[in-house]
Amino acid sequence: MEGSSYADDSAVGCFLSVKTTLGDEFEGQVITYDRSSNILVLHILNLRFALKLQFKP
Repeated sequence: MEGSSYADDSAVGCFLSVKTTLGDEFEGQVITYDRSSNILVLHILNLRFALKLQFKP
């Protein structure tokens, strides 16, 4: 990748576990990172959503 450095490439292959502020959780592996656009590409391995259902009688 043009303009990449060792620090950028060192995250490739790492596994992440993320919980969003909305309560959704996922696990993934870092595929690549582009420093200029600040984009992280993940391969999602496990996805869990926090479903908030409201029933009205």
